[in-house]
Amino acid sequence: MKNWLLYFFAVFAITVTVPFVSEKAAVADPVPKITFFSGGEIKELSAEEFALCVLAAESELACSFESKKALAVSARSLAVYIDFNGYKHQEFDICSDPECCLRIADPDSLSQPIYEECKKAVEETRGEVLQFERLPAAALFTYCAGSGTRANAELSYLCAVSEPQECDVHITEHSFSFSQIASALPELSSCTPEQLVKNSFIAYDASGKCSFGVFNGICLDASSLASSLSLPCSEFVFSFTENGAEITCFGAGNGFGLNLCGAERMARAGKDYDEIISFYYPNLKLNKIY
Repeated sequence: MKNWLLYFFAVFAITVTVPFVSEKAAVADPVPKITFFSGGEIKELSAEEFALCVLAAESELACSFESKKALAVSARSLAVYIDFNGYKHQEFDICSDPECCLRIADPDSLSQPIYEECKKAVEETRGEVLQFERLPAAALFTYCAGSGTRANAELSYLCAVSEPQECDVHITEHSFSFSQIASALPELSSCTPEQLVKNSFIAYDASGKCSFGVFNGICLDASSLASSLSLPCSEFVFSFTENGAEITCFGAGNGFGLNLCGAERMARAGKDYDEIISFYYPNLKLNKIY
């Protein structure tokens, strides 16, 4: 009798519990979420919402539908990576300061046709993310990488990719006086202009851009120099003048991952978003995770 009672209660428990568990699994949201600081408040965004907000911010450059889809995959992948690993901040994951994190915009600020196209780009790539060895990858993206993207020292899967055609649109000229250089680089404040010019050396890479500079015995790579001088990118040509320095910058942004300017050029040439992604992220694999 006792065995029959145990059997009865076991069947009853399974009958009641399984539908409940199945129902919870069915309603559980599989989309990762991140916290975002913008406009003085912390907001929670799903990976899909985040991708749409990034498209809203960059839709001016990512005009073609296929480049929008490529950017949607990059942004979603970054959100999944942030959800998995965390990011730069403690109180929240990411912010809207481009100098710290990245640009983001309210999709409602777009015109209706552009909003619909951005929304469609996100919907058609829903759940598609880039992974490295089956783990979420920080699929960084940049506004314009000039002659090509750069390798990332911390994220080895983000390699340098040369552009078949160098961008001739996002080129800017910057002038600095000797006092401005000394202010940006305090370690050089004791140098006279004559010492600085005489004891400095600029090394260039294969593309003819600055690789690093040695200023009166102080070595700075291109990224550090760009950061110190608040340049729009770290791809530039540096030259001293009688009054200071002239710097020509090629591009804008961090220079890593998906090059939006190049992606748009590829899209207009008839490339699909997966071809664009494969070009800029040759070490990453595109998978649909939900």
